[in-house]
Amino acid sequence: MRESGIALSGAGFALEGKRYCPLPALEAARQMCRRAWQRRESVVITGPSGVGKTMLLRLLLADLPPAATLWLIPHGRAETAAELYQAILFDLGLPYQGRSPQELRLAVWEVLVSAKMPVSLIVDEAQHLGEEAIEEMRLLTSFGSFQGAVVIPVLAGQCGLLAKLRQPALQSFAARVGLHCRLEAWSEEESLTFLRWHWQQASLPIEEEALAWIARVCQGNAHRLVQLSLEAERLAQVDEASCVDGEAVWEAIQQLGLSPKIAEESGEAKLTQQREQEEEVGEGIAAVPPGLPSGDGSRCERRAASKDQVSSLVQTKEVTAPGGVPEVEAA
Repeated sequence: MRESGIALSGAGFALEGKRYCPLPALEAARQMCRRAWQRRESVVITGPSGVGKTMLLRLLLADLPPAATLWLIPHGRAETAAELYQAILFDLGLPYQGRSPQELRLAVWEVLVSAKMPVSLIVDEAQHLGEEAIEEMRLLTSFGSFQGAVVIPVLAGQCGLLAKLRQPALQSFAARVGLHCRLEAWSEEESLTFLRWHWQQASLPIEEEALAWIARVCQGNAHRLVQLSLEAERLAQVDEASCVDGEAVWEAIQQLGLSPKIAEESGEAKLTQQREQEEEVGEGIAAVPPGLPSGDGSRCERRAASKDQVSSLVQTKEVTAPGGVPEVEAA
């Protein structure tokens, strides 16, 4: 559970071998987080969805000493102190059900006292944490320091996490944060760098114009870059094409429901031109945007007939998390 619980799905995000693309911004954030951990400082990582927060956590885990003690909470859904301790005990494989809040606290404290290395408390999707759970983290770090143990919280979440930490009730915790690392959406240049690296390992080459479309449409969202690339490659393979062209990318955009963003970004002139094309081809048939080939009906029909559900690109399974809430785990 530890690794898969915070793993990103899709080619290009695994750390094994050459499947990690070291973008400069992500590597800089990695070095900052590593130095903060070495100073035993709490770390907060924020940013919008799909910019690499979970990936940064995986990089930090890879950089920790092999004997480091890790407590991982991949979902961040802990409102109370009891739920926080339940999640920790669940990760450690220790009993957590049917125990009072005080029993849960004592069970975690016993583990902490016996730890020989600094304990890294890593929480993904931390914007879901409740105030009580965050305050309990502060008490846990204080108890650890008193007992000669070190607890290093590392929280990653969307921008709401930072707003939550600014609340008066959490000022004491916020004062202990040594590093706030904010990740921004990738620039189009960074997206192209990642995509070129990704397609070097793909089974089919891709036209440069099609590559630019993917980078532009996904707006720096790493999840979408991978998802759209995989779908475009699949469509080209179904058609037995020698490369992934603009038509395959456009069809993939429509399959994934990303076409409205294209209209927003293309400007009124291109949008008007697209509407004119839609009128020409008839109601109910989506026209290809300017600059992309229109293709033929039989080709589109063959692709549509063999299309798998987009959700099957990332297969998931469920495990029971504390409180009976299903937790999605990457397969």
